[in-house]
Amino acid sequence: MTRMNSPRSRRVVLALGALAFGLSACGDPTTSTPASGSAQTTVVGAQTPPKIKIAGGAGRSVAASAEAAPAADASQSASRMFAAQITYVFDGEAPTFETPAGAWSFPVGATPTDDQLRGLGAAFGFTEAPRPVSDDQGGGWAFGVNDGTGAGLQVSASATLDWWFYPDPATLRSAEGCAVPAVEPAVDPAVDVAVGEV
Repeated sequence: MTRMNSPRSRRVVLALGALAFGLSACGDPTTSTPASGSAQTTVVGAQTPPKIKIAGGAGRSVAASAEAAPAADASQSASRMFAAQITYVFDGEAPTFETPAGAWSFPVGATPTDDQLRGLGAAFGFTEAPRPVSDDQGGGWAFGVNDGTGAGLQVSASATLDWWFYPDPATLRSAEGCAVPAVEPAVDPAVDVAVGEV
């Protein structure tokens, strides 16, 4: 006698087994099984059990926590942010904006002169001429090395012409540990037992 095990029949058996296990694990929604050593609880007509709210820290009684839970919920709901449309209304007399006034601006296409670049470089100890930095690396001008092995200075080509300096790592102090003097441990004859004494 040859037994045939088709993949379909295995899937059906597996699905029925999972369904039976799932249904048996769900239990009855009107009663709950008590834990060992506790009384049985019956919830009639409830679909889901109520949430247990714990407010407060260690050392508080369960009754005090139960009384504090509604107050905590009220304070939390009052402090929650909500989305709302806010309209600001100007109260007063608006300026006419007809008179000239000063404003900060950056000139379009401003570039430093060679003397300005050399002066900045000299302030940090660079004597060579500034070299241009390609646009794919941010643009601008640079002094020194650009690989982090020595001191460098870079001037940006942005409208603010900002610049940054990075010192030579070899000149930076390394973090030194605390010096601890070597001290021989003291021997307390009342506590320490000499070798050989029992």
